[in-house]
This record gives sequence, C-alpha cells and structure tokens, in this order.
Amino acid sequence: MPEKMRISRGDAKGAALAAIGGAEATTLGSAGAVTPARGRLMAEGFSGAATTLADRITNEFLAGLLLLVVIVAGVAVAVKGFTIYVVVVLAVVLFAVLLIKYMFGSGGRRRTKITDTVAWAESLDANTKANIRGFLENAAKAAAHELNVSDTHVRANVWGIDRDRRLRIVPDLTYNMNNPKELTLSMQVGQGAAGLCFAQKQPILAPFDQGWGEYVLPESEKAKLDPALRWIIGLPVSSAAGEEPIWIMGVDGLHDARSKGQLGDALQQLLNWGGTLYLIATKGQ
Repeated sequence: MPEKMRISRGDAKGAALAAIGGAEATTLGSAGAVTPARGRLMAEGFSGAATTLADRITNEFLAGLLLLVVIVAGVAVAVKGFTIYVVVVLAVVLFAVLLIKYMFGSGGRRRTKITDTVAWAESLDANTKANIRGFLENAAKAAAHELNVSDTHVRANVWGIDRDRRLRIVPDLTYNMNNPKELTLSMQVGQGAAGLCFAQKQPILAPFDQGWGEYVLPESEKAKLDPALRWIIGLPVSSAAGEEPIWIMGVDGLHDARSKGQLGDALQQLLNWGGTLYLIATKGQ
C-alpha cells in the first residue's frame, strides 16, 4: 500500500499559483491530485480573498479618516475658527462615502442577505455549477484517500436553506449521489447532520454507530437515506467563521464504517474547503 499523500496548504497554494500563471498543475496522485481544474478553483479563492481584504483595508482607512475629521471639527468648534465650515463639509462627504461603501459592494451592487439559498444555487450559471461539481468531486476523492476507501464509495453534496428555513440538497450540486430519493431529503435547522452543522456554524462528524445518535432524522426523512450510508462530514460554507452559512457542504461514505477519530483526520484535509467553495459560489455576485 503506497504511503498516504496529504494535500497540504503548500500544495493548494502551489496549485493556485500555477493556475494564475497559466501553467498546468502537477498531478500528485489519484485521490489527492491537484488537477488544473482544482488549481483554477484555488486561484479563484485566493483572488476573492485578496479583493475582500482590499475592501476591508479601504473601509478601515476611510473610517479612520472620518474619525480624524470629526476630531478636527470638534477642535475647530472649540476655538470658533472659520475652518469649521470646510471641515464639516469634508466630514459630510466622507460620511456619505462610507455609507455608500457599507451599502454597496466593490462591484456597485447592494449587499443583501440571501434568504433562499436553494433557489439561489439553482439560479447559478452553468459554468459556476460545473466548477462547483468539480470541486465537490475533488473533496470526495481527498476524503476517500485520507480514509483509505474506494472513491466510488464517497459522495459530496451541497445543502441550501429554503424560504421555509428547511435544509435541502441542491440536486445540481452533487457528486456521486445516485439515489434519487436522497435528493429529496429535507430537515429543519438543528436536525440531522446538515441541520446541526448549519445551526452550530461549525464542522460536524457523524459516524454511524448502531444508529445516528444526535444526528437522527424523523422516520419520513430517514427512510430516504441510502441504507449503506456509514458516515457524514459536514462543513459550513460561509465567508468567515461564526457567520450563518449560505450552504452546508456534505461529504459522506457508503459501505465502509469509519470512527469519529478517522473522520477527524479527513476533516483536517477539508477544513478550508468550505470557505473556498463560498468564494467560488459568490464570485461576481
């Protein structure tokens, strides 16, 4: 058995740099391969993160400048100088700029909370959906490699929240999900693996051990599960830790039971994937 090959942060960064430079990323092995497609996805993630950081720096700079103007205005009022009129005008202008930047993103569109992320996911363009499906495939294969199971036994999917605040699988955003009944699964927030992941805003590990324990679903939904399902890893898809996810990325396995500790090892390989998926999904939004 060949020694396991972990997908390190350096590998991911190298893939991103290769993609940015237009070079072909080197294949590092079957399940842990950094393919050109994955390199492009990682590059998009780094690019989106850089844009977010630039916006944040700009906002903080303007906020600091506004505070300085307010202080100067206060001093001017105290000494009753003529400069007060100029300072007040500048303060109003800067306040307006900050307000506009708060209400609108760098692309000039108003930032609004997506309340029905299932419908929003279904409305994504075909190219974005294809990129996400490729991303899910790589996530499933990375988990399979870490857990030493067959690629064909590992699946990946995206769960969104609908207008009724129920979590549902987005049928167009899945990998290796071949049971049509499972694609109709739904659950309340705080219920099941995906529901708890969404409620807690943090990854979850759910091994099947004579039952699903705290991750159990109502009988009507449990009947839709593939009877061979043995474990689930759930990852929140959000812009930052602690924020409400737009989606849950699920990676699960059939037939081969694995312990919570083993799933934890696989999770270490997938920890940053939720944030990267967020950047891919929201690029240009």
